[in-house]
Amino acid sequence: MFHYNTSASIPEGWYVKQTADTLTRGDILRLCLPASVGRAAVRKGYVHRGSCPGGSRRVGKPVAAIGGDTVRVLTDSIQINRGPPIRAEIQLRDRRGRRMDRVTGRIVLQQNECFLLSTESPFSYDSRYFGPVACHGPYQILRRAR
Repeated sequence: MFHYNTSASIPEGWYVKQTADTLTRGDILRLCLPASVGRAAVRKGYVHRGSCPGGSRRVGKPVAAIGGDTVRVLTDSIQINRGPPIRAEIQLRDRRGRRMDRVTGRIVLQQNECFLLSTESPFSYDSRYFGPVACHGPYQILRRAR
């Protein structure tokens, strides 16, 4: 099955939807946001309406960290397991000037949690703003169509 992405979180274009039993860093995970996050995302216009809990559409986001990983969220970068910093500035305000909630500090991910992070757009609505999310298999993964 194919999916055409128009969001700024991952490059625009065609993707193949695949089911996977395991999740690895770098996978593009297609999932429903937690209900409260989805409601806020729809209300603010970050995500379109859909059939997920909270009324949002599924999103496709790269997985930066998985259960057992330690994530350090700074104002201008993210560090995973003492690796090199990933340039990922946290926006204080969205494109309409509204205050953005944000997560900062050290987070140790529990089993079945993942940290979603897109560096494609400075305004990607990801775990920098709502924290880790529950990730349970089987997973719906997006792979760039060739």
